Amino acid sequence: MTEKILVPLDGSSYAEQVVPFVAEVAKAGKMEVVLLTVVDPANLDVTETAGEGELSPSDIGTGDGTGMNLRGEGSGGLTGMVWVAPIGSPKELSPSEGRALEDANHKSKQYLARVEPKLESAGVRTETLIGFGNPDVQIAEEAMKSGATMIAMSARSRHFWQQGALGTTTDRVVAASPMPVIVFKPMEGLSKAISVKPDTVVIPLDGAEESEAVIKPGVAFAKAMGAKVALIHVLRSDNARKRQHAERYLDKLKAKLGTMVATRVTVGDVDEEVILYADEFSHPVIAVTEHGGISIGRWIRGSTADKIIRNGGYPVMVVPPTK
Repeated sequence: MTEKILVPLDGSSYAEQVVPFVAEVAKAGKMEVVLLTVVDPANLDVTETAGEGELSPSDIGTGDGTGMNLRGEGSGGLTGMVWVAPIGSPKELSPSEGRALEDANHKSKQYLARVEPKLESAGVRTETLIGFGNPDVQIAEEAMKSGATMIAMSARSRHFWQQGALGTTTDRVVAASPMPVIVFKPMEGLSKAISVKPDTVVIPLDGAEESEAVIKPGVAFAKAMGAKVALIHVLRSDNARKRQHAERYLDKLKAKLGTMVATRVTVGDVDEEVILYADEFSHPVIAVTEHGGISIGRWIRGSTADKIIRNGGYPVMVVPPTK
């Protein structure tokens, strides 16, 4: 079965910076790409329903944030478009609703038709989808429906870095996703996104069983890329016994995983030391998970994963904790 990467796009240049990176990853791993854009009903200029006055929440979705869904079948475009409404029916749409949705659909198709060739010209098989509803919910749902095994998305620069982790689409997707999410940090003022294939997957471990949830997907990603794995154990304080124990732990993992593995035991703040270690490689991806009382589902600003994403400048694969 061919693996798929779902790539959510919102029409911004920041979001599109992830596309060349995804192209390199998809080519190296022989993966397919699913491009998704979500029409948010909150952004539609619709004020009435057919014969019922103002648009009610039940007309556009459910209380849990789900909503109507547009799915394109096959690849190379949005052919066979079908409207699916969990509550209500398209037949009940007022003329103003229909025009607003038709316009949003048309613009979304045009947008995806412009981005899709960037991947197909690189030899990457691509399909496109349009979702309708809460973007956070739709991204996770479409990833599951499309058979994606990974999500790759940019963190919108201004909102993500200034407002903190909570409250952003990227953070909520990471929190809810049942699959790994690669968070790509966009660059301010970059006219053309950088296209590089990862050469190293840096995996921080602390010896706890929960932290080892990142090993299997991190190593699998490295193998798909033809990259090496770099394990790092960061001690809060240094002494001979702790260091020896950590070195034995990493050596044991190295022997189990194979020869393409480097290891490092160091002392300091975890996020700082992990980033410094990643700096030693040309094109690293950092793979992390959360545990120890701060699960991804309750991810808060200041967590290790959050700091690594914000401060490192490297793509970060966030792996859901083992349940």
